Amino acid sequence: MCVMRKYHFERTWVLGEYANHLKRAVLAIKSSSGRPLANALGALLSEMICADIERCDTQIDAVLPVPTHWKRRLARRGSSVDIIAKRIASALSVRCLDRFLKVTRVACKQGTLDAASRRINVKDLFAIRHRRTMHHFHGKNVLLVDDIMTSGATVNELARLLIRNGVRQVLCATVARGAA
Repeated sequence: MCVMRKYHFERTWVLGEYANHLKRAVLAIKSSSGRPLANALGALLSEMICADIERCDTQIDAVLPVPTHWKRRLARRGSSVDIIAKRIASALSVRCLDRFLKVTRVACKQGTLDAASRRINVKDLFAIRHRRTMHHFHGKNVLLVDDIMTSGATVNELARLLIRNGVRQVLCATVARGAA
C-alpha cells in the first residue's frame, strides 16, 4: 500500500547514505570525543549548501539544530548537531539559534521505532523556548540541522511547528539519510 504524506519542509541536503564510513562517523560524533569530526562534517555540509543556494538563489535567514532532550545532552556532554549547525551558520553568515527550540518530554529514540511509530513519537514533542522572539522569523526561511534522517518524522514535526508560528519556509540539512 502506498501512502502519500505531506512534508512541511521544502528540501533537504544530505551528505550520504547512513552506511559504512558515514554510519561510523555519525555514531562517533555522538560522544564528546567526536567534536572535531562533527566540525568536519559541518564543513562538508556547509560547502554543499553554499554551492547549492548560490545556484538556486535560495535565502536562509537562520540555522536551527534539532534539539536534544537535556538528559540526553547531559549524558553526551553536549550535542554534535549543535556543532554541525554552528559550522553551517558561520559559512552562511547567519545566526545559529541552538537554544531556540526545546524538547518537551523524554521520548523513545527514533532509531528504535518503525516509520508510523516515529510520527507518533514526535507528535507535539517540540516547542519554541521563547515564543516572544518568534516575530523575528515571521516570513523568514530557516534551516533545520540534524545528524541522521530516516523517515523524516522529526524534521517534519519541527517544520510543522515553525510554519504554524509564522516561518515562511523550512529547509533541512543532515549528515546521513537512513532507510525508512
